[in-house]
Amino acid sequence: MSDLAGRVALVTGASGGIGAAVAERLAAAGARVALHYGSDAERAEELRRRLGGDTIVVGADLADPGAPERLVAAVERELGAVEVLVANAGLAPRRGWDEVDLAVWEATMAVNLRAPFFLAQRVIPAMRERRFGHRLLDQRRRDG
Repeated sequence: MSDLAGRVALVTGASGGIGAAVAERLAAAGARVALHYGSDAERAEELRRRLGGDTIVVGADLADPGAPERLVAAVERELGAVEVLVANAGLAPRRGWDEVDLAVWEATMAVNLRAPFFLAQRVIPAMRERRFGHRLLDQRRRDG
């Protein structure tokens, strides 16, 4: 990850676990990191203080259909166009499959499936413009 100096990275679900670890690696590689949190602003802010530099904290409920647009717009205002997207946020209901109701199902699909799709759709044009971050997607399209 040494070629990330000055690149803007957005990590969803960055307030703990895998998201926090990825954010730490991106910051260590020189990226300017936007730490997204869904409900734990305190942990995200603690990570921001630890990482320092050009790190910001942005909150959004990714179950909200308009959240991807607002989240990316907030990052662009503060840091510039997103060049690295880590769509790490996810819901994992802690109940048996027969106990999942429609509201839980819809929230899970919104956060785990809809939000990453629309986040990627929103940031890919800027990635293409900067010729960074989009190559794997473009290669797969050419191959097939």
